[in-house]
Amino acid sequence: MTMLLALCTPLAASALYDPAPDAAFAASEGAWTGSLTYKDYQKPDRKVVLPTLAFASLTAANELALHFVFDDGPGKTVHSYERLRFDLAAQILQWSSGSEPPSEWKITSVSRSAGVLSMVAERHRQDEDGSRWLRCRFEFGGKALRIEEDDGAELANLSFRNRYEFTRLP
Repeated sequence: MTMLLALCTPLAASALYDPAPDAAFAASEGAWTGSLTYKDYQKPDRKVVLPTLAFASLTAANELALHFVFDDGPGKTVHSYERLRFDLAAQILQWSSGSEPPSEWKITSVSRSAGVLSMVAERHRQDEDGSRWLRCRFEFGGKALRIEEDDGAELANLSFRNRYEFTRLP
């Protein structure tokens, strides 16, 4: 009988609701227009710019799901999916691209100004191309959304890799 009463007891109010999201993440939700700029790996001194749409939504108080859509050639529409889970207290970013397992990034700086959350995250990876460092700069807010990534063999000498840059769709 005690067990049955325990099951019928109302949950504490704090258990009924998820925490509120960071204001900058919440302001980033919605539809965006802009571009993807990336280094042309066949001609490294050249950059390619593609018009891009982005859709952002919160999947948790500290997690954004991003869906990018761009045209990468005649009749070749590309869909890219990113999931970013931020633990600002622990300074860790868990980043999933498409169906890949998440990679862990170290958040090295966080700042706020005029409703915009800016941060930098870094990670080291080993793959078929060798040892690489990656640095990503993020800006989240209600009027602009920006993600820029640099890479290179040495953390002190990184070069441009790609950039997503958006403004809010009207």
